[in-house]
Amino acid sequence: MKNWIRWKGFIPFTLIIVAFALLFIVFIDSLARSLLESQGSKLVGAKVESRDLRINFFPFRVNIDDLQVTNPDAPMTNATEIGSIRFGMQLDQLLFGKVIIDEMQLDGVQLNTPRS
Repeated sequence: MKNWIRWKGFIPFTLIIVAFALLFIVFIDSLARSLLESQGSKLVGAKVESRDLRINFFPFRVNIDDLQVTNPDAPMTNATEIGSIRFGMQLDQLLFGKVIIDEMQLDGVQLNTPRS
């Protein structure tokens, strides 16, 4: 029991974990945007689109730009169009299943606008 760590297994394990972490950090924005659009469309019953979604981890903030929610009764109009949504959350509480939003900012909120 001289060696506590088997270096032949530890180094590849560490490289795999680092590779997954880097892929997660690189693709989390596009995955979150895709999830927002798909789940929002299922919830509303009409198309939900956003131009950009960015997640910052330190401090934990989410920025959503140009969110458009189509009116399910009139497909050529947006029920809601929001220029930008920015909010900060407590990451430590999120890990315990609690969602605490410290601050939230909505800019450019418009209702019943024509779709482009």
